[in-house]
Amino acid sequence: MTSDTPNTQEGGFILVEVLVSLLIFSLISVGTIIALTATLDARDRAQTKMAQAERLAAAHRLLTEDFATLTQRTNRDGLGSVIDESRQVIEPDQLVLTRRARPNPDGLFTRGDLLRVSWRVEDGNLIRAFLPHENPATIEPPLDRIVLQEVSEMRIDPVFPEGTVRGLTPLASVLSAPAVSIELTFADGSTTRHLFTVPDV
Repeated sequence: MTSDTPNTQEGGFILVEVLVSLLIFSLISVGTIIALTATLDARDRAQTKMAQAERLAAAHRLLTEDFATLTQRTNRDGLGSVIDESRQVIEPDQLVLTRRARPNPDGLFTRGDLLRVSWRVEDGNLIRAFLPHENPATIEPPLDRIVLQEVSEMRIDPVFPEGTVRGLTPLASVLSAPAVSIELTFADGSTTRHLFTVPDV
């Protein structure tokens, strides 16, 4: 004889099982979020360092070009009077020089190919400034371009080849011409050193 009494025992989870499942899910979610956050932070740090390295390489190329095209000339002010200074100035924290091969695509501008440039650190930035004309004029101030950020100091030292008074410098043994050493100190305390040979001009 078959009973028509309904079966009241239905399958399901008890409260403890649900709570344990939620706890396990929460732990997995927290672990996933922590791992994802760490990965994103590492990626951001790597991208920041890569971008800084690219900017540093660009600054090095620009400095190399400035030194490669350096020329010696007597500089004059806006009225044509000779400026009482050396033909290029190398100070401990500033570099000033005159270079050749100023870009002038298709001869668009009526000007010579000389360019007066300077490098300095100001307000945490490595700045390359240039004059609209190779001789300073009070009506046309230098134009500044930020090349690198987070730079706290720039140290410039002349280096001479062996056989000179300054030939004891370790770098001099591999040089055949005078050179300039530029050391940059960044906000995080790291430093980079760059060596540029000065052409015989």
